[in-house]
Amino acid sequence: MLYATFKTQDLCAFYFLVVVFERLWLIVVAFLAVLLFMCMYHALSFYHRPMMYGIAGSLFSVCSFVILGAVLTKMLETFTSYSTVYGPMASFMTLLLSIYIIACIWDSVFTSYWKRQRMSANVN
Repeated sequence: MLYATFKTQDLCAFYFLVVVFERLWLIVVAFLAVLLFMCMYHALSFYHRPMMYGIAGSLFSVCSFVILGAVLTKMLETFTSYSTVYGPMASFMTLLLSIYIIACIWDSVFTSYWKRQRMSANVN
């Protein structure tokens, strides 16, 4: 016979390894992401901090990415139409972009106004 015969225990062990590996790579990637964020927080800090300084921020960032990724995956599985998925996302991004532009304009207007006020106060 050319066909290999597998015992039930072999199939169960193979299935167990597949399930463990499926979960293990998620854990390894999450651990590496936490480590990456911790290194970024440590390297980008203006003050000398211990290496464990950014552990809370790292965990929050990774958990947020995982949760938002799961929400996006569920949303894409639920709504398969292009207009129902990307229409609200585009409107939200447009809202954020317009808030950013308005804030930049607001900041430049009032920064120049306060500079003129200080200059006129210094002159007098």
